[in-house]
Amino acid sequence: MNRIFTALVVFFILFSGYEILTDDVRILVVLSSSMEPLMYPGDLIIVKKNSEVKVGDVIAFSDPSGKKEVLITHRIIEVEDERIKTKGDAVEDPDPFNVSKKDIYGTFKFGIPYIGYLFHEFKSRNFLMYFLFILLPASVLMVSEFKTLTKNDKELRREARLKEIKLRKYRKHFSIWKATIIFAGSLIVVSLLSTPSLTEENGVVTNNGFFDVYVFHETPPYYTVLKPNEKVEIKDFTVINAFLPLLILYPAYKYGILPFIQFVMASIVTFFLKPLYYKTQKKYI
Repeated sequence: MNRIFTALVVFFILFSGYEILTDDVRILVVLSSSMEPLMYPGDLIIVKKNSEVKVGDVIAFSDPSGKKEVLITHRIIEVEDERIKTKGDAVEDPDPFNVSKKDIYGTFKFGIPYIGYLFHEFKSRNFLMYFLFILLPASVLMVSEFKTLTKNDKELRREARLKEIKLRKYRKHFSIWKATIIFAGSLIVVSLLSTPSLTEENGVVTNNGFFDVYVFHETPPYYTVLKPNEKVEIKDFTVINAFLPLLILYPAYKYGILPFIQFVMASIVTFFLKPLYYKTQKKYI
């Protein structure tokens, strides 16, 4: 298991190092509210270099005012030759400038809510990326390997004997029926939280529930937030309760994994409840 963990960490460091050194990805901290409700100040977002953009894409581009190391993240609303118009989702009017293709860094891929507050004071994006994707995992690997290297043969043999004795006295017991019940219960709870209460009549959708509902559709900005008792006229849509931030559910919709989000969440809950179904028990001889 330790070898597998080490191999995964090394692969992650090498892959991340390549992506960062080639400037293929950037980590940005959202500072304004112009892209709400998709992005809120303090959110951390991942942007990948991409020169092929289209209407509806959320792009990161250089600040037209000339501020260095500043990228603006807005949605494309119009593309005409080299002229690109953008707008924030929370703003009614388009940006008062045109964006050139040479000023576009890339497109938004996914994000993590709120965690950007931890890195707000680090103005250098390079430090932020190196810390998250190289320094942090490399430090974990170094600590793990250092503990092994500092142990002499006598200590290693002693640990091996103690482990063997423990295996003789105790055994790991996996209760498949408990795990199944926990997963099924988690799936039911997640389904209840995420399934909206809607009525549809003549193409008009009404939210009859108590929670906000995210309505995903094929036209930019690809989502509509439907509050309780609100109505919207729309066709060909996918809906889900706002039980998770839009920053998480929006990429899930764009990548086609939104239908599986309930199973993913139930699996995560089941994993964290592992002590309930996977226990160490004493052997009775």
